[in-house]
Amino acid sequence: MVGRLRNRLAFFTRPASLPLILLLLAMSTVFLLGNDRGHFYRSGYNDWESSKNLTLAENLSPRHYFLGFMRQALDEDGNRTYAELYNRFPKGAYVLIKLVILPFGDNFSAEIYAARMLMLLLFAAAAVLAYLSLARLLDNRWIALTATALAFSSYYFLYTADAISNEASPDLFAVMLAFHGMVVFVQEGRFRQLLVKACLALLLGWHVYAFLLPFIIFGLAIELFKARAGIAAGLTAQLKRCGEALLSSRYVTLGVVTLCFGVAILAFNLAGEYFALDGGVPLDQLPSVESATKRLGADAAFNADYAERLAWGNFLESQSYRIGTMLYPFLLSSIAIDDSFGLVKARGYLGVFTGVLALAAYGIGLAFAPIKHKMLLVTLSVAGFCWALPLRHSVFVHDWETIFYVGVPLVLFALIMLYLRKLLSQRVIVAVAVAGLLLFVLSNVAMSRIGHGESEAAAEAEMMQDFKVIRAMVGAGVVYIPTEARGWQGQPDEFGGAPWALLYFLAGSTVIYEDKHRANFVVDRQREPGPALLTPENRRVFLYDRALYDGQF
Repeated sequence: MVGRLRNRLAFFTRPASLPLILLLLAMSTVFLLGNDRGHFYRSGYNDWESSKNLTLAENLSPRHYFLGFMRQALDEDGNRTYAELYNRFPKGAYVLIKLVILPFGDNFSAEIYAARMLMLLLFAAAAVLAYLSLARLLDNRWIALTATALAFSSYYFLYTADAISNEASPDLFAVMLAFHGMVVFVQEGRFRQLLVKACLALLLGWHVYAFLLPFIIFGLAIELFKARAGIAAGLTAQLKRCGEALLSSRYVTLGVVTLCFGVAILAFNLAGEYFALDGGVPLDQLPSVESATKRLGADAAFNADYAERLAWGNFLESQSYRIGTMLYPFLLSSIAIDDSFGLVKARGYLGVFTGVLALAAYGIGLAFAPIKHKMLLVTLSVAGFCWALPLRHSVFVHDWETIFYVGVPLVLFALIMLYLRKLLSQRVIVAVAVAGLLLFVLSNVAMSRIGHGESEAAAEAEMMQDFKVIRAMVGAGVVYIPTEARGWQGQPDEFGGAPWALLYFLAGSTVIYEDKHRANFVVDRQREPGPALLTPENRRVFLYDRALYDGQF
């Protein structure tokens, strides 16, 4: 036992391990920097997504068929039902979030902090997997370190790193885990490891398919070419050999297994939704199915509402803008939080034209790069497009999905360093890697300054304490929320700057916005002294007995 421990510790004293140690030290800064991570403090996607996914995780329970729902409501007959469902995603990230927040009970700040730390851990792990994959492919750890540090220092990565999400950091970790499995498989033939990593990754998110698709296609193409090239006979013999190659191909096995596994995950989710709704909704009309079809482009009304942004010219321009943003460390970029969710501000086709030229140069550089397994770097490069192009009805409004173009900056910076290695000494390459790490740390420092100040944090802490009292008094009762108190209708900062925060604070109760006469309680921002006020000691949010205070609502 002591000998094994000594051998493992000796790994960190080897010179070859120095780049990994430096990367780990740089990644540790994402845990140390930032505003108070126990609050919803950043405007835009970060707070919106964090409060939503905390609510979904808080509600996750076998008692509710593991349903992903935002709130319990009342139907027309007064029976409890579920509203605002999210069951089209794998539940792996929600399970992880649930596990880390369970020990903290109703300590909202501690739950938020623990969940954010989980997201940062997955973000750092994704960077480490990216480094390990590139180190294998490039056979140069310092170049792999440079590419990883520069790619992960951009705006989209650092802004979403601590967002409590089922798709940002968890899915980023998932795709990097699957890609690392691909690298090990191609280099060492370890197929079982690839299968396990791919299936584990699918438990965290669907973006893994965008990496599996090109990998399987390119791998099959190479195998079929080799099978056909080995036969000089006629077409029939060549087709027979190609058929045999397909039947025995591990790439086909990978595709079939991961497809069936993904279908099983989705079927489990939708079955839970069907039974939770008492089987009263046809399968094709389940809320999650309708939401998914909208994102797949099957909703004519949705397409008409966003026709301008969905037009291919505007969409490609916005993607060019987003990818360009990823190529700059946040410290060097003038990009601020984009309230238009990634919509390019300058119209026209100049951005698309520039993007096409950049991609052409990128492709030429990749074609002539001295790399053995180029198929893997090509897979990494095109994976983001394999997701964005067919799913533009979702991607156009979710600028955070830019992080799944991760292969573009990783491969681009790797190619640049590979060509510079021919001109520069190894010491200079090491110095560039250290500079890349410094840019990452300084970019993280710059990102940590985005948020509100101490006074806002103090106000949010008071609000959380108020809701702790309210949740204990309400229990599983029915709560009426005046429509204007919801937060996203004109007053987004009333509940911690996050539209879904109210539902997170009231998880476990039944929240309605319609007929107040069905409710047991009323939650409002206004303090009205009287017998109906149940929380006279609260400072920012107040609970009322609905029956006693009914005439004033």
